[in-house]
Amino acid sequence: MSVAMEDRLSAAVSDAGGNEVFLLGALDERQRVTAVRVIARGNRQAVPALRQVPRPGEVVIHNHPSGTLKPSDADLAVAAARGNDAVAVYIVNNSVTDLHVVVEPHVAARTAELPADKAAAPGGPIAKQLVGYEHRPQQAQMIEAVVAAFNDNTTLTVEAGTGTGKSLAYLPPGDRVEAAEPRTDHRAHEKTSENLLRCPSIP
Repeated sequence: MSVAMEDRLSAAVSDAGGNEVFLLGALDERQRVTAVRVIARGNRQAVPALRQVPRPGEVVIHNHPSGTLKPSDADLAVAAARGNDAVAVYIVNNSVTDLHVVVEPHVAARTAELPADKAAAPGGPIAKQLVGYEHRPQQAQMIEAVVAAFNDNTTLTVEAGTGTGKSLAYLPPGDRVEAAEPRTDHRAHEKTSENLLRCPSIP
């Protein structure tokens, strides 16, 4: 934490009469606090811990006027909830000369960027390994959407009719991401689709 941020925190505590203050901080790519804002003010023993305000990747900071930075049971309960939401938790003394990290800053996993996938293109890897493979434009469109979702680290919902080739549209890009970061869950509602996912002939 920079001296400027320490001064801002200390000033916020002073403005609150030395009582507990609930602050929200922004972190840069090196996990340094770059900005803080006051969310709530309390008394010498407690401060409201608002649940819906912090966002993943941010840090919640509050002070202990006593100067003892050991987290209380209430602090730990709040920290557990924050940590599960990928929010860091710090405790400082009033002068911000001491800091206790209760929950470490969340570091987002880096996803390997996937190029535009050509696995389903005519003469591509799938066509070369599966006898009788038929190129399907809708399948190629789905692959592009799946790759974009992985690259943007977002959720994709696809509705496609029977025969589109949905399994082969998400399995190849999903397996490529799995190699870099295990986070792909392959599931099927129907038995026929489930058996296809287990088929050893899929390249």
